Amino acid sequence: MNSYIKKIIIFGRNNQKRELSLTNGLNIISGHSKKGKSALIEIVDYCLCATIPSIPKGVISDFAELFCIVLKVDNNFLVIARPNDSATQSKIYVALETSVNFLKDFNISYFNNLPLLKIKGAGQDNIEKFLGLNITDSNIVESDVKKGKASLRNMTPFLYQYQNLIASKHALFSKMDDYNRKARILEQIPIFLGIVDAEYYSIKRQIDELDKKLKGIEREKNKETLFNSQYEKRLEGLCRTYFANIGKELPPFNSLIELITITKELPEFDRSEPFKSDSIRLYSKLRVKLSTKTIRLNTINTELVKIENIAINAKKSISNLSHIKKRSEKEEVIDCLCPVCGNDVDALSEEANSINSALASLNLEVGSMVGFSRFDVEQMETLKHEKRNLQKEISEINIQINEFESFNNKIKEYKDKRDSLGYLRAKIEIIVEQISNKIQITDFGEQGIISELRLLRESLAKFDFKKDLADCQTKLNGWMNKIANNLDFEEQFLPAKLELDLNTLSIIHNDKKYGRIRLSDLGSGANWLAFHLSASLGFLKLFSYKKKSPVPNFLFIDQPSQVYFPRDVDSHDNDIKKVENIYIQIVKSLKEGRKESGKYSQVIILDHADNLDLKEYHYKRYVRASWYESGNALI
Repeated sequence: MNSYIKKIIIFGRNNQKRELSLTNGLNIISGHSKKGKSALIEIVDYCLCATIPSIPKGVISDFAELFCIVLKVDNNFLVIARPNDSATQSKIYVALETSVNFLKDFNISYFNNLPLLKIKGAGQDNIEKFLGLNITDSNIVESDVKKGKASLRNMTPFLYQYQNLIASKHALFSKMDDYNRKARILEQIPIFLGIVDAEYYSIKRQIDELDKKLKGIEREKNKETLFNSQYEKRLEGLCRTYFANIGKELPPFNSLIELITITKELPEFDRSEPFKSDSIRLYSKLRVKLSTKTIRLNTINTELVKIENIAINAKKSISNLSHIKKRSEKEEVIDCLCPVCGNDVDALSEEANSINSALASLNLEVGSMVGFSRFDVEQMETLKHEKRNLQKEISEINIQINEFESFNNKIKEYKDKRDSLGYLRAKIEIIVEQISNKIQITDFGEQGIISELRLLRESLAKFDFKKDLADCQTKLNGWMNKIANNLDFEEQFLPAKLELDLNTLSIIHNDKKYGRIRLSDLGSGANWLAFHLSASLGFLKLFSYKKKSPVPNFLFIDQPSQVYFPRDVDSHDNDIKKVENIYIQIVKSLKEGRKESGKYSQVIILDHADNLDLKEYHYKRYVRASWYESGNALI
């Protein structure tokens, strides 16, 4: 989208009006200080939904009733106006005109029939919609903290190079000193470049949601596997009991489905044959197995208690021995001399040797106890793991024993043992029915989700995000270096090799001698100015080059000549030539940008310098206002 400022208008309180007409390309507003040049940036920013108005108090605020800008957006005109009234500062007028004719008799009465909209609502939403910024949700996963919509306000740092910023070594763009705001701007750069749109974020959220569903299905399938495993063991126990009570072996099986098939063909009883049962032997085997496991569990519990007690005592001993060790120091020389005669005292020397020997033993004991402590922890971990497995096995054995005991109790209630087997058969059938129902109703819709994900990923493939972003960064750095090499960049650092990272908005000069040099590492206002002009003009070309970019194609540059402080604008000393070169390079950059993108972007320079020699570009052609004479100013 191609958009630039057509008019900046201030409507006064007595039907007065101050109007500044602008075009695409270069626009120069020159004049002395206190003429209102810098206030133009604040007026435009105010009309672009700034929360806190920063228009200077005084002549301008006293005069103004309504601040207005008219943007040319492709072939339409976007009218934005805000009252200069504290009671209505949170509201805004927004209108879209399709013909330039409305500007012929454009006055404050135009707004009488327009609704005064809330900025944080329909007002800003309408401006963003007309500019093509229509992403209302930039989250890419459903669980994200709500990031909100891509905002017009996050575009503005790329639109203004303020007077106190244009040659600063501390910051490249304005309004990025707040960490959270800078993070939001960085997140939305792909949106501002037109690389992604609302469809991209919608697809990403749908993919995230379906991926979560697949993970949920996997969890449900794991639960089902666990359910089948538990019921398989229970069903197996009942079947073994059934077959044991009729004196037969349970046929072999390899899966739950095969076991269920066996239950469908349980052998009938032959009432003419005497009742045979192997259940008592099977029950006895289970009781022995339970007893063995229980004894081992008790042994482990006893060992764990002992190890825990030993560990506690060992820690106390280590602490006490370490305390003793600190109080004693080993002597290297063990020659005890008499203070009177100077002869060796053998008895004392032997005692000192004994003390040193004891200290050595103490060190060995402390070291061995520390090693035992490590072994102790590993042994406890092994025993606890075995304990958990035993508890699980005991629980499973108890379930089988309970089934046998329940069966035997039922035998007492029935007149015939064959009736009790009928009860057992019925119980098997109930469990089989429960398992079968679970298997039949489990339809996760997994294949449908996988098919939908495949289609979404195919749609997402058209957004070659990384490649497009890398292409943007390559073009931006190329344009920046072309501009910087034609500016007053310090000779020892030439050729300029500027690199701006779109993921962080940090900029460096990759020098052949000094390596990666940051903006803040350089001296000289001329170098800082070269960095700022190269980056801001580079972004202006990039936003124009990207056809789907919603960022307006204008850039304010306030006082670019301040680094050189021209002594006499009519002379052509070296400083003046450098200032003239700045203007020439800006015009060249705009013309080159028009060839590459088909859009003629807009640069608005606010400066003290005047009557510059721009060679074939003719300075006067670009002057839109010249405020030098008395009474000649914005207001």
